Amino acid sequence: MKVELDKTFEFHIDNVSFGDIPTKLLHDLFKDGRFASKPIEVQLSIWFPELKWVKGCKDHDHIDTSGRLFEARGFTKNGSYLYPSRMRGGSRVISESGYKQKAGRVTYAICDINDFPNVRVRFIEGSKAREIFGREIKFKDRERFFGGQYE
Repeated sequence: MKVELDKTFEFHIDNVSFGDIPTKLLHDLFKDGRFASKPIEVQLSIWFPELKWVKGCKDHDHIDTSGRLFEARGFTKNGSYLYPSRMRGGSRVISESGYKQKAGRVTYAICDINDFPNVRVRFIEGSKAREIFGREIKFKDRERFFGGQYE
């Protein structure tokens, strides 16, 4: 499959297993972005072969064959934040200039994992996402985002 901006791709992940953990429990675990983030990052490079997963990089998750940078973001029951992970959490501070700089140079791969094992993926330029949604895409905007009604 080829990356296309502002298009929603739908996938069904049939085989999920880890040791003796029941499949239903794994499905519930994969609805949590903390659990699903790394496997989904790797899976994106399989669904979209032009994306190369950049293991361990703190700046971005993928790079394509033309050098474009991609940041994978989970869309969970809390929506999806668009600012850098290092700015998220307890006493951390969101640097508006740092966020704008990052959004200006990445394409987001927003991965809706709420209905796992069904996964939706939508690519959007970072600057466009920032302009339309600000710092985050709220859960209430889920269908608006994945349905493309933000254009």
